[in-house]
This record gives sequence, C-alpha cells and structure tokens, in this order.
Amino acid sequence: FYLLSVYNEPSSDDFKYAANSREYGALQRGAWMYFATSGRYAANVFLHCSPLAIGWLEGYKWLGVILLTALIGSFYYLLSPNLKGMPKASKALAVLAFVALFLFGLPSVCQGLFWFSGAYTYTTAIVLLNIFFGLLLRRRKFTLQEPRWDIGTVCSEVVLLAGGVLLLGLAFGCTEIAVIYTGIILLLLNAYVWFGLKRFDAVLFAVSLAGLAFAALAILAPGNFARSDTYELAKDAQRTLMLTPAYCVWFLGSFASVPLLVAMLLLAPRIGSASFRVSPAICQGWVRVLVVLLFFGLMALTFAFGIWATGNRPARRALNVLYWVQFLLLAIAFLQSATADAAWWSRVRGLLPVSNAALLAIGLGWLVLLGNPGRAWGDLFLRCPGYAKQIEARRSATAAARGGDAVVKPIDNKPLSIFFEDITHDPAYWQNVEMARYFGVQSIRLSDKDVNHPSRE
Repeated sequence: FYLLSVYNEPSSDDFKYAANSREYGALQRGAWMYFATSGRYAANVFLHCSPLAIGWLEGYKWLGVILLTALIGSFYYLLSPNLKGMPKASKALAVLAFVALFLFGLPSVCQGLFWFSGAYTYTTAIVLLNIFFGLLLRRRKFTLQEPRWDIGTVCSEVVLLAGGVLLLGLAFGCTEIAVIYTGIILLLLNAYVWFGLKRFDAVLFAVSLAGLAFAALAILAPGNFARSDTYELAKDAQRTLMLTPAYCVWFLGSFASVPLLVAMLLLAPRIGSASFRVSPAICQGWVRVLVVLLFFGLMALTFAFGIWATGNRPARRALNVLYWVQFLLLAIAFLQSATADAAWWSRVRGLLPVSNAALLAIGLGWLVLLGNPGRAWGDLFLRCPGYAKQIEARRSATAAARGGDAVVKPIDNKPLSIFFEDITHDPAYWQNVEMARYFGVQSIRLSDKDVNHPSRE
C-alpha cells in the first residue's frame, strides 16, 4: 500500500475542492458548504487543504503515506495497552497484524486510503476515534488483563477532558456516520460505569455531553437539509426491508478471511462467559446479546437508512467506518479471550497438524496474496506502470491545450486499488468541468466513450 502511493493521482471531487480553495479560500468555502451542502464542518475545511490547492500535484502522492502511517499509529495507541507484558517488538508486530487484517477486508482501499476527498473525510475520523478511545482507556488505567476504571489526578483529568473534547469535535465534524456509531458506544460506556460499576464518571459524562453538542452541530446543519432535498427518498418500505438483509450478507464478505473466521469461531462460545473478566457486571448472558446486537444491529441500521434515504446502498467509504466499528469489536473481544485464558493457543495449536514455519507461511501468504493486498500487488506490478504513462500523456495534452479544448484518451486497465472515477466523453459532465477549471482549459473530454464509467463506487 505504501508503494501504491507512488502512483496515486487526484480525481473527481479533488479538482473541485482545489479549484474552489484557490478561488475562495479554504475557510470561506468550508463555511459556505456548512450552510449549503454538508454539515461536516471539519471535513469541509480539510478537503480544501490538499496539495492540489497550492498546485503541488506530486504532493498528492504523499497523502496515502501520511494517512496509512496515522492509521497504524492510532491502532497502536488504542491496542498496545491491552498487550501488556509483551516486548516492544512483539507488541508492534501484533498491532501490525491487526492492521493487516483490517486492511485485508476494508470495503474500499481506494476510498479509505488514496482518494483524498473520501479518505480524508472518513478515515480521518477513524484515526481520531482510535486515539480518543485509546486516551480514554489509558487515562482510566483500563486494560483487559487488569480490569479497572480509575479516576486520575487533576492533571490527568484535564488532559482527558481537553483531549477528548478536541478529538470528538474533529471526528464528529468529519462524517455523520462516526457520530452515530460513537454516540451509541459512549451511551453504553456511561451506562456500564453507572450501572455496572456503580460510579459516576464526571469527565466521561462531560466529554459525552460535548460530543452530543458536536453531533447536533454536524447533523442539524442547514447544509444537510439542503442536500437531503436531492435524495430520492425510497417510499417503498418493502423494497428497503428486502434489500437490507441482502446487503448485510454481502457486507459480511468483508470478514471472510481465515484469521477472522477462526477468531469468530473461537470467540462464539466464550462471549459472555466468566472468562471475560472486565467486571462481574458484564459477565452475564446479556453481554452475548449486546455484542450480537451491536455487530448486526449497526449493520442493519446502516443499510436500512442508506436504502431508504437514497434508494441505494451506502457508499463504500461510509462502509469503511462500519467495518472499523465491527472489526474493533472482534479485535478487542479476541484480545480479551486470549488474555483471559493463557492456554487457549496451546489447545488451538494442537488441532493444527503443521509445523510452526508452515503455519507462519500460510498466514503470511493469506494476508499478502489474497483480499485487498492481493489486488494491490496486481495493481502495483501489472497496471500501475501503464497507468502512470497514460496520466503523463494526459498532463501533456492538457498543458498543450492551455486555454483551449483538451481531448484525452480513456484510462485502460485501471488500478482500482487507487483509482476512483474518471471524466467522461461529455465536456459538460461535472467532473470534466471541475478538472478543466483546475487545469485552466476551456473544456476537457475523453476521445472515446468509457464503457466502464463510473469505474467504482
């Protein structure tokens, strides 16, 4: 994925935001969007601050590197306290294994890491929320091996309060879907502390109230109501109810990797058992129901609302956030199960009639050669070199047509790991108009109709 960044190129909304930033400024345009098109008050500004806004096309290639590094670091910050007692190198490898599994089934790598307008809206929220929950669990001295919920010193509480409010404010301003999922988790956390631990955590409650205010700021924005007017609200309830289960089954394919399937099978009989030592209050049968409801309920809610609102499934970049929530449920539950039972691996290992070297080779081979990584290798070696040449030819044609009409060839054999959408043969299509505005040409179009457009949603 790092190597793919070398070939990453802007597309679609990237040119629109960059051209608008040049003409109006990032803050002014972000404020306009809040009232006219979108309540994502943080993302509205972020999206106008890409390297394209200052004419640095090569800088676009660094965006994937920066975001992937931030994603790995945020997962480390969140998960490493739960790997207490491991050497630093082993801890880092364990977290990288979780990140590799996460990327393996991510619904859209392109929209999650490489396409700036999608990645820096949705994946930025994931990074911020990883840090937020990591900060919360660290300041409460909460680990899976030694379950506690300690209130810290005044200085520690100030850090949690200020950091929590800042992180939630930025994350909730990136995407509404993060607001919904995080709001549910915060509600459950407050309920757990109050009813399960018989305590009142004033800082957690204050941060949650601040999150509620940010949620209102994002969801009740005038721009959201203006945008919703363009939706074709599905009036056919039967259609929504019928499509939702089908899309849920389709989405479960994201978890169809051998390591995740094995983890699910191992966890199934353990969820809600006494070995989950977080607190006696959550070692009851209702935990099993709660975990299942969170996993499947959030998925059904997401698809039902998406189908009802737009008549279609949600965009893959939004599903990346849903996948993140469910992946973390599995990851943290797996860590809890493993640390609660030191002999679990010995028992599982005895069922696998292969050597350690063969087992490692199988695991690495699965992660590297299948799923999103397998497609990434194919793109990197088979499609990206030709893609880079075609992009260079387009840039030359655009430069030669400065102030006039540019005609470029369609992209052949697109590297879908990094390629989002292309312009069309119609110069009046909105993506053509925005690209022409950015490059300073009268118009731009494809020489032939691209039968594969749009390339991917």
